[in-house]
Amino acid sequence: MKLIKSLFIISISMLACYSANANTQKSKATAQEQSQTEKSLKQFSETISLRFGGVEINKVNNQSIVNFNYVVENKSKKKITQIHWETVYFYQDKAILVQDVPAPIKDGLKAKQSLPLVFSIPFDNLPEQAKTALSTQGAQISAQFRAKTITFSDGSKIEVK
Repeated sequence: MKLIKSLFIISISMLACYSANANTQKSKATAQEQSQTEKSLKQFSETISLRFGGVEINKVNNQSIVNFNYVVENKSKKKITQIHWETVYFYQDKAILVQDVPAPIKDGLKAKQSLPLVFSIPFDNLPEQAKTALSTQGAQISAQFRAKTITFSDGSKIEVK
């Protein structure tokens, strides 16, 4: 009986040690991933400057088109061929629209240069809360960016995960 109790206690102890080791391994992996993400995010923000220039609504062929205006500046020493980010638009501190923004740059963005970018969406394709906010006279729309990738002309990338 003492032998069975001893084996049982040893088994439980081994299981506890194995679980603790697995949690430690998982914590280390998570910390490494977070560190890599922070490093990539820093590289992204040191490479480009992204400014939201506001929203305009224009009529084109009797259809309302919403233009989201940006200015992007290449602060690096390499030519950029594509930038990808996500924008969350806010009105009165409430998120009204999330826009995934892959931006291929046809001729590339040379080092130390700026480029205006405009992304257009038909007004009718917007979610109701965005339509309501944009229809408000003098609405102050703000934007918050989530970095994704920058691709350079030499094929190298900065990826934020």
